[in-house]
Amino acid sequence: MKHCLLLLFLCAAGSGLRAQPSAPGTPADTAIGARPQCPAPAIDLGPDRIICANDSVVLDAGAGFSSYLWSTGETTRTIAAKQVGRYLVTATTPGGCVATDEFEIIRTNPAPQVQLDQRPYVCPGSSRILDAGTFASYRWHDGSTGRVFVVMTAGLVSVEVTDFNGCKGTGSVQLIPSPDIPQIALPADTTLCQYQQLVLKAPPNFHAYRWSTGSTGATLRIPGAGLYWLEVASEQGCTSRDSIRIDIKQCNRYFFVPTAFTPNGDGRNDRFRPLLDGNLLSYQFAIFDRWGRIVFESKDPRRGWDGKLAAQEQGSNVYVWTCSFHLEGGPPETRKGTFTVMR
Repeated sequence: MKHCLLLLFLCAAGSGLRAQPSAPGTPADTAIGARPQCPAPAIDLGPDRIICANDSVVLDAGAGFSSYLWSTGETTRTIAAKQVGRYLVTATTPGGCVATDEFEIIRTNPAPQVQLDQRPYVCPGSSRILDAGTFASYRWHDGSTGRVFVVMTAGLVSVEVTDFNGCKGTGSVQLIPSPDIPQIALPADTTLCQYQQLVLKAPPNFHAYRWSTGSTGATLRIPGAGLYWLEVASEQGCTSRDSIRIDIKQCNRYFFVPTAFTPNGDGRNDRFRPLLDGNLLSYQFAIFDRWGRIVFESKDPRRGWDGKLAAQEQGSNVYVWTCSFHLEGGPPETRKGTFTVMR
């Protein structure tokens, strides 16, 4: 046993080999010539996003690198991403270490469109309401945050809206005082007979008409009792309104012709004519002698025959009359009869 231990010692000493201690902290089995580890800062471009049209996202690759290369060809640390698509960055440290990351704009949401009424006029003495539309939030030029804005004076009115995707849009209108103020005046309140009708007529120089009945013409035939109003508008959108009250009463409507008259100049029953009550739309009255000759005719219901023909008094006799008339609320009529001149 002693001979064997001595031999082993001599073999080791004769080989010329010496053991080298390992450097502290270095594994003894590290291969000679292996590349050391290459730490580099991590890049975080953030999660993929959906953005609003005309917006951009600033992508920052971070510090600690000596060079940057983006898929867009840019070589700066930060870029502004606007278009839909993927963005890749490769960054290199001064020691040659490389880090990468990528980011995607998934899509762009359109900017909200604000449709303010672009009529430029503000009517003196009245207000005007501007409606920005349906959005998530509003901010007008004066700081108010409602959907509508009440305009009292001329000037620039603007609003910024935010839709339900968080996208922003703006709208504005420049308002100026209206050059004219329309004025409308209806007739005074009145009372009509039940068979009468009234037609209200407005001047033709207005841009638009609106009656309480819903009619939009310049005239209105009153259908019955009630309060009626008319609103007129100028081309600039300024309005004026007036009203009229119509009452209805029961009136007797009749047609009467005497059977005789005495043209003797005593101031009583000296003229012969029909008596009518009602609104006449048409009227024609004629008197004939016994030979069929016309001795009098008129289209004026206030005129009557004085018993003369060509300034000559006609004698006592029987005469024939005819009358064609049309009373409002009834059909056209023609009546005839006879009467006696008594002197």
